[in-house]
Amino acid sequence: MEKITIKAQHPVYIRNAEEEVQLLKNGSYQEKADYICCHTFKSREAQMILVNDEPELVELQSYISEASWHPEVRKILEARGHLAKNVSDVTDYKAWLKHVLMRSQLSFKNDKEHAIRKQALMSVGARVFPVRSEEDLEKVIFSGNPRTIRLLDRELPPRLVGPYVEYAPIESVFRYLLNFNIDTPDGQCNLIRRGNDALTWKMAICCTLQPESMRLIEESGNLPLLYTATIRTYGWDVQKSLKLGSIRKLQEHLTAEFNKKYGTEMVL
Repeated sequence: MEKITIKAQHPVYIRNAEEEVQLLKNGSYQEKADYICCHTFKSREAQMILVNDEPELVELQSYISEASWHPEVRKILEARGHLAKNVSDVTDYKAWLKHVLMRSQLSFKNDKEHAIRKQALMSVGARVFPVRSEEDLEKVIFSGNPRTIRLLDRELPPRLVGPYVEYAPIESVFRYLLNFNIDTPDGQCNLIRRGNDALTWKMAICCTLQPESMRLIEESGNLPLLYTATIRTYGWDVQKSLKLGSIRKLQEHLTAEFNKKYGTEMVL
């Protein structure tokens, strides 16, 4: 029988500026990387430490979310050649256009609308990656080449999500989870099997879990994680909340049932 071990009892929490600085000074590399993958360092103070002392983490944060850089810090990175220079104030617009063009498969009603959006994207200087066929995507994923897989910057067909989660670099799975839902049973189970607790917690918070992945979490014995996944997955059911009077009452009911079943004292 498959046995999954998940040790972390809570997700990676968001920190304030002082706490981010302390993490950079005293935390392990893995703790810093997990924080970037889950939230990115937001404060100017922490980002300046990254720029001066942690080049590998600078690259990781840019990969996870280039838009997370503080304007002052971004200028330094641009001057050093770590980031492309912004020639206008359309960074957010470019990011949005790229998202709907290259990542969302259902963004356009027809080819004409797709062509118009592509033209708008190129007019503001954004790079446009070639749209790959499903067969090409499959070949890249099963190639096992991390550098090539890392370039798959778009939403994947459901049948390829599981293999992607299995073979992609861990930071790429975080990035994919940031932009899209991982909602297939094999995708969720493969993510849990990767053995990265921060990633598993992030999925439990962001996604409605499938019975198969819920079962893996239950079998791991990590009850705080199982409770969080239970509330996230079942605690927002509109029809059940109407019967009980509110979402809050539904979640209170789920909490009481969970505590009764597992002998815990979880609170909302």
